[in-house]
Amino acid sequence: PRSTYTGVDLTMTFALNETVATVKAIPARGLHAGQIGVVVDVYPDDEYEIEFCNADGETLALVALRGDEIAVQNSEK
Repeated sequence: PRSTYTGVDLTMTFALNETVATVKAIPARGLHAGQIGVVVDVYPDDEYEIEFCNADGETLALVALRGDEIAVQNSEK
């Protein structure tokens, strides 16, 4: 069976500059569940380099995550 997070198929691929959110907390990197980041690089085997920034645009973390650790961030309000 495919994994889903709030109805999102986590087997999907993500594009460069796509806004994503962490599926669960990553305490070792200071990231909470739902932390918003941007895909800055795409690696083989469903891995993505994600940049997380604060409100001032300063990088908080630059982390390689698997596709099942992130979900598309819905920008609709």
